[in-house]
Amino acid sequence: MPILGTIAVRTTCGKSAQEVYGLLKSRMDIEKAFDVFKNILESDKNYMRDDKQLEGFLFVSFIALQFYYRIYGKLIEKELLNNFSVQDVIEYLKRVHLLKIRGKTQFAEIPKKSRNLIEKLEYVLPEEPITKKG
Repeated sequence: MPILGTIAVRTTCGKSAQEVYGLLKSRMDIEKAFDVFKNILESDKNYMRDDKQLEGFLFVSFIALQFYYRIYGKLIEKELLNNFSVQDVIEYLKRVHLLKIRGKTQFAEIPKKSRNLIEKLEYVLPEEPITKKG
């Protein structure tokens, strides 16, 4: 394992160096999640008027954060992180639309770049139109 540098941490917690490093690293992961929450999802700005609206807003923001990290994980899994960011994936997938025509729901034509990314991520799009049940 290559040595990239040293880090100095002073603590009185009585844990081993590996445990302290693990705690420090998890702290960085938490900071990254807050950065995504604030700067990418822009969930630090809200205009809610009461507690119920704020709770709903925070719930939806939390779901968005979960989706962000699912996409991030998929990019790592498929070794695409060098070519695409999560924001790129979101931009490409924004171009995928569902249409409702005569009671049937189906995908509109998917742009080639979006389709290529979907295939690289190994997501499956239905070939047949999605029909309304019930």
